[in-house]
Amino acid sequence: MYVIGHDNQVYDIEETDIICIEVHRPTVIYRTLHGEFRRPRTVKEHVMIYGPLGFMQIDKNKITNLKIIEKYADGEVHYAGVKYPISRRRVKEIRKYLLDNSPK
Repeated sequence: MYVIGHDNQVYDIEETDIICIEVHRPTVIYRTLHGEFRRPRTVKEHVMIYGPLGFMQIDKNKITNLKIIEKYADGEVHYAGVKYPISRRRVKEIRKYLLDNSPK
């Protein structure tokens, strides 16, 4: 499970290493023998974790896996018949990613 440490770095911990789970809304703390960690809360933190796996922020509240899109057209990405609009701020970045990672 991906979590954030006190140093704001991403860690991958095993659920079997968890000693205690504390819920302090909106934060969930996982205590392990290796320290205290928390689940990501913000879009920025999710991008930090999942960005290396091909996820990118497409608007204020969404990140999406660009490795599995079926189609990009008219400022939208398409997955399984569902269209997700891309904010104007993100279009250039998404296009560049798709061009750089398209099959050659």
